[in-house]
Amino acid sequence: MIEPRGNTKHIASFPMDPNEDTEWNDILRKHGILPEKVVIDQNDLYDIAVAEKQKDEAERLSKLDLDELDELEDEEDDQVLLQYRQV
Repeated sequence: MIEPRGNTKHIASFPMDPNEDTEWNDILRKHGILPEKVVIDQNDLYDIAVAEKQKDEAERLSKLDLDELDELEDEEDDQVLLQYRQV
């Protein structure tokens, strides 16, 4: 076995972020080593937030019984009437 001569130092290794925009990651993507980068724009973030809020609201409403739903509907009606009066 060949042993290294001279002053050999271990090269420091560090975790690489595959989502980072670097030339190296671009090369790895080009050769299929890394998957294509997913680009999420502001509209996508908004859609995700709206969908999550709707899911949470639907889950909250599904846990209410008929009396609680009726009371919630009355409260919403009162709020709408109050807004009309202020205008």
